[in-house]
Amino acid sequence: MNKKFRICYWILFLLCGSVAQAQERATMFVAGNTLYDACGAPLIMQGVNHAPYNWGWSPNYNVFPEIAKTGSNTVRIVWYSSQASGGGAPAYANLAQLDSAIARCAAAKMVPVLELHDHTCMNDSAQFINLMSFYTQPAVLDLINRHSKYLVINLANEALYVMWGGSVQRYVNIYTKAIGMLRDEGIHVPLMIDAPDCGQHLDVFQQAGPQLKNADVDTNLIFSAHAYWSAYANNMDSLSVRAKLQAAKNTGLCYVLGEVANRQSDGNNECAYTLSYGALLRIAREMQIGYLVWSWDNDVCAPRSMSQNGMFNQLTPFGSDMVNNAGYGLLQSTGSVFLQNGMQCLPGTGTEAADLKPGFAVARAEGGMWIHSFSAQDADVQLIAMDGRVLYNGRISAQGHLYLQDQWTGIKIVRIRTANTQFVQKIF
Repeated sequence: MNKKFRICYWILFLLCGSVAQAQERATMFVAGNTLYDACGAPLIMQGVNHAPYNWGWSPNYNVFPEIAKTGSNTVRIVWYSSQASGGGAPAYANLAQLDSAIARCAAAKMVPVLELHDHTCMNDSAQFINLMSFYTQPAVLDLINRHSKYLVINLANEALYVMWGGSVQRYVNIYTKAIGMLRDEGIHVPLMIDAPDCGQHLDVFQQAGPQLKNADVDTNLIFSAHAYWSAYANNMDSLSVRAKLQAAKNTGLCYVLGEVANRQSDGNNECAYTLSYGALLRIAREMQIGYLVWSWDNDVCAPRSMSQNGMFNQLTPFGSDMVNNAGYGLLQSTGSVFLQNGMQCLPGTGTEAADLKPGFAVARAEGGMWIHSFSAQDADVQLIAMDGRVLYNGRISAQGHLYLQDQWTGIKIVRIRTANTQFVQKIF
């Protein structure tokens, strides 16, 4: 087969392949530092924490439409595995209530993150592993499957110790087992892993994060730290905090600050310490690290609630700042393309192999890959390893072809950007 014929053959193959793949993914997915929605569009999580049904006691409580007015693109939904573990609150005895909360969150065009609060600040490995059985029971598996295209699971809130009396390897071993339990049951949605020691120690992910990512057959993990960093309260814009976030970013993993607040408990008084969170959030936004505010309403520390009564028109001073601040307010957030477009992937919205007007096609071939452009614009091309390393930076001309040599030692991400569109595809 001569070279000219080979090129024509692969263009034909790419055209056919693109048409066949013009569908949304089954789940959201992580590549490098970035979370992508089911359409393959990047999403920086920015939103709130919220316990629906007023911590389980008000079954008819529904404020997701009010939260959506803030511009939030994500809601981390506090849940408990049973009525007993939820302090007797009746909502936790009824999975239909959870199903409804997740569905209403997505209907309001916000990504739901389901988290179990049972193991908060606890260090019992057996109880932690037992908690994972909540996700693997048939009724919950059905629930996850119904919502899989937009759901994230945060395995357990602020579980396990490292700095406070444990080890990185123990933490990795326990979470590796937990991840395997869910993947073995066919759960492929992104899994969010809280930092140890009440969620605070982001630095532990320097060592633990790559190990956990490698242990996940789907390599579909988000790493979350809760920014109750009272030691930094007076200098959150200091070099030390910037270095902390930059070191995390440099690992090539996907991060979110899963809880950010204006007050921190001292173990007795929930409002004991005032946190200077503004500069932290400016740096996080600059670095494209997401953040979720604690919390929307009904918090035990009233000044830490964003809304006085769950309504958008009753924001607290903290809530107003988190919504309207020019440097980090939630009104500046960009939502999930999949949810914004009515749970579908429209042409030109970043779908994996979106539409051919304009679009791109990618396929493995001859010891590398062919990329073909159907776009009227020149585009930037990146080839990214699954650990976030950029293997190639270059350009493809409008209506042009590009061949990249590669030894195919692992899964790669191809990211192509024009002035107004983005194309992302995972190559196996």
